[in-house]
Amino acid sequence: MGSVKECWTQQAEALSGRYEVICADHLGLGESAVPAPGFDVERYLRFLSAFVDHLGFERINYVGNCMGSAMGLLMAEQRPERFDKMVVINPLSARTAKQGKHFASCASRSVSLTCSPGDSRRQR
Repeated sequence: MGSVKECWTQQAEALSGRYEVICADHLGLGESAVPAPGFDVERYLRFLSAFVDHLGFERINYVGNCMGSAMGLLMAEQRPERFDKMVVINPLSARTAKQGKHFASCASRSVSLTCSPGDSRRQR
């Protein structure tokens, strides 16, 4: 997650031999709809969780950039059983959160996530 799905083309190609890769636009960017006013972090987390549920994944490996990192970390805090591995790139911090006050709460929460080592078979 992060920005528009086209930003992930090279990474998706590199990972697709071992993983099922799904790239998504952030809400309001790319081909996604602009969320209604009042769309806050908690509503985004519910959307992200419902998206993973809809796809039918029991556990996921997640890669996020900036706000996508923050959203993944917050979701992992709420539903750690859904995650196997996570990569956070350029995670949202208090400094970068100042750019968008409605996401400032992401930077103020600390999250710890323990990842289990993967195996050599194709992962979902």
